[in-house]
Amino acid sequence: MPHGESHGIRGEPFMGILLIVTRGRGLAASGQGIAREEWLQLVEEDSTLRLRSEPFSALDPETGETILVPSGDAQAEFKNDGGSVPFLAYRRGELVMNYASKFEDPDDPVRIKIAEIAERLCAVITHDAGDEILEW
Repeated sequence: MPHGESHGIRGEPFMGILLIVTRGRGLAASGQGIAREEWLQLVEEDSTLRLRSEPFSALDPETGETILVPSGDAQAEFKNDGGSVPFLAYRRGELVMNYASKFEDPDDPVRIKIAEIAERLCAVITHDAGDEILEW
């Protein structure tokens, strides 16, 4: 394992794994995607969520310079005790975000919120590193 690389889902590195909230797999397979308007309404009604229009800032790992990364379509932020953190974004009938090692902790507030959103939407949580349905 390269230095600094963490593993989680099926031993896969976390970097680059996309978490997906969908109605298109497993028990939630309804053939009906999540409508963009449905997601926007859910965000509007939830006091812990807000839409983000500003780009995110990040450090370029090669140069150390600050770069701006555009927010996704209907990109939400989750407000918790630690401030606002990037959350789910709408993409072609699904909600997506980068998988983080902290999601291995069942008490992580972002993980708990993702599970709540999936339940409210009658959807399942999965990832793009395989067909596994995450039982959160």
